[in-house]
Amino acid sequence: MKKRKNKLGSFVALGRPLLKSLAFTSLSSSAKIAYPYFLYDKKNAHEDKVTLTFSQAKKFNICRSQSTFTKIKKELVKHGFLDPLDGGGLNAPAIFKVSNRWNRYGNEDFNVSAGASFAVENWAAAGFWKDLIAGLENFKEKHNLNISLGFFKWHDNIEDQHAEHTQEEMKMLYKEHNLDEDVFIKAGNEMLDGVEAFWVGLDRERVTRAHYGH
Repeated sequence: MKKRKNKLGSFVALGRPLLKSLAFTSLSSSAKIAYPYFLYDKKNAHEDKVTLTFSQAKKFNICRSQSTFTKIKKELVKHGFLDPLDGGGLNAPAIFKVSNRWNRYGNEDFNVSAGASFAVENWAAAGFWKDLIAGLENFKEKHNLNISLGFFKWHDNIEDQHAEHTQEEMKMLYKEHNLDEDVFIKAGNEMLDGVEAFWVGLDRERVTRAHYGH
């Protein structure tokens, strides 16, 4: 039986917009090396599910420790290059979906994008996922439902890393760029206003549905 060939050929094209994007340039060196190997797992141009095992990462000299490999995957998710589909298991690798969120990662004004990112990541790290999981656990118990919370728990586990990255990015901005503090803070507050509007609106819909018995 002939071995299945990768129809994308021997090269993985990243494209100039991606290479010049804030999302890519902000990646660690290890994450920049790992990303093309994730893309190389695609069997054709229409495939969007990809995986990369730790043993492959070692083989390709991406990293040597499991903890570093975990950080790399979290970083690629955070910066909008991958979306998690399946967290994997004892003998199964994590499966990701190739994402284009990276092109929305940064506003043209880095002060805006950095301020918005700093605000929302630290808001989420302050307990958002834990509160959400607790509520879903209560909902499962109340209605006797068999619902997997793996997606939410996975995000909760990586949230501290997200907040840590924003601290590192802020240090870099102060060191290497002329950070406009007023624009940074304004963008952060606007992001938090948007988060509040979303959750307040969702709660109002919940109250309305409960009132009318839907």
